[in-house]
Amino acid sequence: MIGLYVFQYETGEKWKNYFLNEKTIEFLPKNEISYTFKYTKVDPRGYIIMPATYGTGIIGPFTIMVKCDEKFTFKEI
Repeated sequence: MIGLYVFQYETGEKWKNYFLNEKTIEFLPKNEISYTFKYTKVDPRGYIIMPATYGTGIIGPFTIMVKCDEKFTFKEI
């Protein structure tokens, strides 16, 4: 089972309070998922994209692909 969380970027531990896809998150029994987000106003601070499994202790590699009409960069935190 895999799902994808999207958070509004904030410093420190505050980012955990801005869960943007709370009503649409799904954990699916697949090895690959896709998710579409559309924003008319993009926050210049950025976003945190967090793939997650549906159980504790289940780890694995993740690949994230993003398509955007605006210039963007990935940064590991």
